[in-house]
Amino acid sequence: MINLTTNRELNILLNNTNKALERVIKESTPEALKTLSPSKDLKSIMDSVLQETSKGSATNKTLLNLVKNNPTLKNLGSTSQTINDIVSTLKAEKSPLPIEKTLQKFLVDIKDIKEPILKEKLQNSGVFLESKLKNLLTPQLNSKTLINSLAKNLAKSDIFNVKILAQDLQQSSGKNLQNILPKLQEHLKNADSLHNTKLATTLTKLEHLLEPKMLTKENFSPKQLLKVLSDIRNELDKSSYPQAKTSADSFSKLSALLEKNTTLETLTQKALPHTLKEQLNTLKSLINKGDILFSKVVKQDLQTLTSLQKEPLKEIQNNDLKAILHTAKEELSKLDQPKTRLIQQIDKLNLQIDHAQLLSHLSNANSLYLPFSWDAMKEGHISIKKENPQRFNVDIDLNLKEYGALNLKLAIYDKNQLNVHIYTQNKALQGIIKENISQLRSNLISQQITPREIRLFDKAQTKPPSAYTSGTQDIYMGFEVKA
Repeated sequence: MINLTTNRELNILLNNTNKALERVIKESTPEALKTLSPSKDLKSIMDSVLQETSKGSATNKTLLNLVKNNPTLKNLGSTSQTINDIVSTLKAEKSPLPIEKTLQKFLVDIKDIKEPILKEKLQNSGVFLESKLKNLLTPQLNSKTLINSLAKNLAKSDIFNVKILAQDLQQSSGKNLQNILPKLQEHLKNADSLHNTKLATTLTKLEHLLEPKMLTKENFSPKQLLKVLSDIRNELDKSSYPQAKTSADSFSKLSALLEKNTTLETLTQKALPHTLKEQLNTLKSLINKGDILFSKVVKQDLQTLTSLQKEPLKEIQNNDLKAILHTAKEELSKLDQPKTRLIQQIDKLNLQIDHAQLLSHLSNANSLYLPFSWDAMKEGHISIKKENPQRFNVDIDLNLKEYGALNLKLAIYDKNQLNVHIYTQNKALQGIIKENISQLRSNLISQQITPREIRLFDKAQTKPPSAYTSGTQDIYMGFEVKA
């Protein structure tokens, strides 16, 4: 399931310490600077730029063009390669430095990348450092409200120990959270399988496979549906609720029907999709009748309060790449014999991160480098822009060593609908993409993503249709590549 976050942590905070902005202004012509500010000194120009860009004025476009055409920033190279260069320099040092181990862990081979790892790397890429620090200064005024809400809900629980914890929570006004929250989490961990996360996730998969867009000849997958039904039965078999056993028997009978009839037409005639939806709703109703401890609102309040118990500043200092680089540079500068080459490489990496921040600020998007190691890639960049609460546009621009430029434009809308346009002029790469598009579609479906449109274009083609329009009614798998 696609789940893009747009909370405050993803809003870039640009301040006047941004080295990329400073470099652009220093290297711009007087004529170009006049369009930004009537003042001539660097501080006045930077202040004017920051004030205007925060209003979303035409200054954004002017400065964005200067950033894109700045020779220094255009030739910075790959951020991942800079990190590798720093690691190589550190390995040559006689005495190991703490930053070496941190940087080695930061870059993960693309073959080993998983969703949680990628999310964590992006969040700690340094691009969001100032934004995270700003959020630390925001008073957490809703903590008391959360505690009162949690205590009030938990008081309705039928579990005796949970009722006692609710009283403790209310009486202590949250002062004893560090003792109470782990006990509540333990109750959730030991919950009946009817209320565990695995079953909830599997039910979401079933809902996705029963969507009208998935019940089409192109996207229907009996194999995936059987796997999901099997997973549901396994969880229900572990439950102590008698009703869960009944529900498990119903899903077993439906699985047997599916095994005998694998074509969508036959299954539709036998009303399997409709019957599955009925059984799904029955099971969801049974789950909703469970103790309030397992409700979504309680789980969300617990998660929020648990996150507030962490030491956010220390966590940022230890995990955010830009914060780590700042500490490392300070330590290197204090040595009797400063590591000049290493400091220069750290400055370059900081400039690359500042460059991503500046692009994000000016384009009103999240502009990110790809924080993983991939030998086949020279450079990689991703830009995520929120068009409205239900829609995101994503640009992925890759420069591959063997195949050259590969550009992907993605439109994500209605929670899990996806349009994909792929652009490349390399004939060999076009052939590889054509051979694997059906596998891409299957992989997307397995992640509860509905591919409404996947199309391949020659980059030189003029005015190809936009991936960002979602007016297509049916799934379209097409190739529009010049011979």
